[in-house]
Amino acid sequence: MDWIQTSGWPWLQASGWLWVERISWLVAIFGIPSLLLRLFAMGRRPSLAVGFGPVRKKRRIFRAAVPIPQREIKALPATMFNIQFAISNIGRATARDLLVNYVFSNFDQGQVTVVAGAPKIAADPETGRPLWILRIEHIHPGDVRFHGLTLHPPAGLSDVEIEYHVSMTDAKSRSGNLKVSLTAQR
Repeated sequence: MDWIQTSGWPWLQASGWLWVERISWLVAIFGIPSLLLRLFAMGRRPSLAVGFGPVRKKRRIFRAAVPIPQREIKALPATMFNIQFAISNIGRATARDLLVNYVFSNFDQGQVTVVAGAPKIAADPETGRPLWILRIEHIHPGDVRFHGLTLHPPAGLSDVEIEYHVSMTDAKSRSGNLKVSLTAQR
């Protein structure tokens, strides 16, 4: 240990090594739990539920089908029906940079209108059917976003299938179908 005393590092003498050991223990005590917390946070992913509003229960959030009474459709030929789409993040992390596409397969361009201020309806390049494209910056866990539009169903149509595709930065894309039933309910 003569080289420590002659090296010009007086803090590395006997009490200096004790402080080095104490600091290394502090790094281990605080560093390992923070590493585990960060690894746990990396496993969190967003999970989206898409359906019709209003929200009902916590985990079974939306209705997958909306009934519209057939008698109301026959009453006025120009009757329009408001549909409210709901997108919720039921995962444990924020969903970022969402792109939501709704394709209305049984409709023409003029039979789907959106509320003022919403993105316009465009034509699907493959089918020519109405396509509604929404860009959403983020949805935090537990949040719900509502988007409304108006449908004018053609005469004789009993069910409307609405196809949706949701893609985001943080998780896999999700696709599915929503159904609007034009029933004979009273």
